[in-house]
Amino acid sequence: YYANIAPNKLGKLILRESWFEEFDLNSEVTTSIGSEAMIGSSSKDQKMSSEQIRLLNQTREQLSAFPFKRKPYSHQITGIEFLLQNPSCALLDEMGCGKSFQIASSVAMLLQNKSINRCLIVAPKSLVRTWQEELTLATSRPYTAIEGSPAQRTKLMQSNTPIFIIHYEGIRLEKEALAQWIQDGEGMIVFDESQRIKNLLAQTTVSAKFIRNS
Repeated sequence: YYANIAPNKLGKLILRESWFEEFDLNSEVTTSIGSEAMIGSSSKDQKMSSEQIRLLNQTREQLSAFPFKRKPYSHQITGIEFLLQNPSCALLDEMGCGKSFQIASSVAMLLQNKSINRCLIVAPKSLVRTWQEELTLATSRPYTAIEGSPAQRTKLMQSNTPIFIIHYEGIRLEKEALAQWIQDGEGMIVFDESQRIKNLLAQTTVSAKFIRNS
């Protein structure tokens, strides 16, 4: 995980292992270093491998060529670098740091370089509109918000757009269809406000695990 907390604020970051312990991965994940800013914040003695340097340079080339519609701040550049280099990770910046912007930009870049061909964004119902706005700023790729009646959701799920947005209540209703959609391509899943799935016994968490692990 990576978190940005402003130096002029008192911040506390609490991680609970229970939030992640049952999200089993099918393959080993190697954690990469997002930038020298992150190296400096963690350990002065930490060194980058040649593979990490290659990946970081490749990421920076893509960042420099990406047509941002608004200029990212330095901490957002660091966050995007981290997201692009770590296939399974958590972005834990404090409120107001632009997490949605960083993630939407990363999704756009991963679609652009064909690392993925589809992305499912799961968010609280009140933030679905915000994600639509962030994606509009980040990419010209079309997206579909999965909502409405069962018949409407079924129709929307047949869309050919590479990005689906759905609220947490929706994944309980459409978990089988969403799991199949992710499985049918090179998929990525974003869980916004992921404290919504911290209770491992809750049906929402069970549905999220089903989609992720199918």
